Amino acid sequence: MIKQLLTLIIFTLMIFSCSHEKKSDLLDEIITKDNLISITEKLKTDKDITSEELELYSNGLARFGNSVDSIIGKKVADIIEKQRNFKKEYILNMLSTQTSNLQIHMNLSFKYIGVQKADSDTLQTNILHFELKNKSNTTIKKVEGELEFYDLNNQIVKRFPIIVNYNLEKGKDIKFTDSYQHVPSNPRDTIIRSKYVKLQALWKPTLLEFADGKKLEVKYKE
Repeated sequence: MIKQLLTLIIFTLMIFSCSHEKKSDLLDEIITKDNLISITEKLKTDKDITSEELELYSNGLARFGNSVDSIIGKKVADIIEKQRNFKKEYILNMLSTQTSNLQIHMNLSFKYIGVQKADSDTLQTNILHFELKNKSNTTIKKVEGELEFYDLNNQIVKRFPIIVNYNLEKGKDIKFTDSYQHVPSNPRDTIIRSKYVKLQALWKPTLLEFADGKKLEVKYKE
């Protein structure tokens, strides 16, 4: 009983402390074209401003850098709140992309096997080999995405669009090939064929469509 009472008292004190946390007076400071530096100097010695608020204020000013007139007349708190909302929206968009991408990978296995030359006297072609496996509980009828190749410096070298229109039943796997024109004058195409450049392949799905009409889509932010 005593232990429970102490816990309740501590919890009550924490709530009381948080609700009475002192806010910085500088949050109400209005920005003009002449006081940005002085605001910063005041922030350096302000014990009531939090690290989170400082970070949001700094990033907010940086983001509004291309339209400086838009911050004149705004309070420091306005910049912080706008940046807080921007950050939240950005994280939610990233989370949406991440979870959609992950859900597609949970339902479809994509494995890059390799690239093969197929040249003739009139046309040079790269044939990409890859394997798909349906890990879902229903038939997959369409797959779209890109196969990206990166060098060891994590720089993008080449993107190949992947479109597969095929009814792939649950639990089944199948090997696919797709052909792409090779342009010898294009340095990126040359790298793809090079035996001396190590590349990493990254599968970036954009669409997974099931036979029952359900779709999983990913929209990547540039």
